Amino acid sequence: MPRRAQVVPEEQEEPVSEEELDQTEMRLPVLKAEDYECPQSNGLFADPKTCRRFINCVEKFPYLSNCPGGLFFDDISKACTFRNEATCGPISTTEAPSTTQSPDAARKCERNQCQLPNCFCSPDGTGTPDDMNPRDIPQMIVITLDGAINLNNFRTYKDLFNYHDLVNPNGCPIRGTFFITHEYSNYQQIQDLYADGHEIALHTITLRRGLETADYETWTNEMIGMREILRKFGNISLADILGMRAPYLQPGKNVQYEMMFSPSPDSKILGSEVLDSEDGVNDSSRTTEGTGRLRTPGERNHLLGPIHHEDQ
Repeated sequence: MPRRAQVVPEEQEEPVSEEELDQTEMRLPVLKAEDYECPQSNGLFADPKTCRRFINCVEKFPYLSNCPGGLFFDDISKACTFRNEATCGPISTTEAPSTTQSPDAARKCERNQCQLPNCFCSPDGTGTPDDMNPRDIPQMIVITLDGAINLNNFRTYKDLFNYHDLVNPNGCPIRGTFFITHEYSNYQQIQDLYADGHEIALHTITLRRGLETADYETWTNEMIGMREILRKFGNISLADILGMRAPYLQPGKNVQYEMMFSPSPDSKILGSEVLDSEDGVNDSSRTTEGTGRLRTPGERNHLLGPIHHEDQ
């Protein structure tokens, strides 16, 4: 009959009393602050002589600190914990590998190399062009709103842009860009905002989620369909419906851009109109490869010359 193996219990370490720990600490050489050099400007570091203490470095100056009674400093979590959970230090660390700067990273500001009128930079972010007073520097604020236009917000928008008769520095009234969705929109009120000089842009018919993964046909139906609805029910010229905003600011990747720059004149949202770069007059005979520039949202009230459009 085989003999049963005997199980020998492992020796367990007897708990050490607080009094014994304190006596042990008293026998250890005491680390003096002037003898310790902080490895970093700020942080917590293990006392090399005992696990019961740690060093708090503040601006390279070491402050000696003790863990509460019965606790030990863990050099990994940088906190005092129970003895069986603490990793006494100092533990060796591996320096992070050096990395080369990306060629696309912004270059360091060098004011002697960056000169107006073609370039300006401020090393600390507080400089101003030609040392102008910050109060005298003009600012451009773009106001955009999206969604349906109806009785719930129409009066608020009218009051917003007529608040205390605020105007631009050149005396022109303040105007914004409205990215319109079809559902719940009142097209008489949209036409009213358009007549006031606001820009009208596209924000899909249904404002549904998931368009970021939709196909070309879905994007075309949503955006080109919304443009046709604005033309028909809002009586807005196709040439004045400029730009679009993806629902919930979730772009549709390459498919969205293929739809926006479609070679079909009936499907273009951007690039269908080019303005002369000198006088700002519409010239439909030009192409995007010519000397003109694309007209983008924000330009309707800031052009240098008149633009004449006819509804299609």
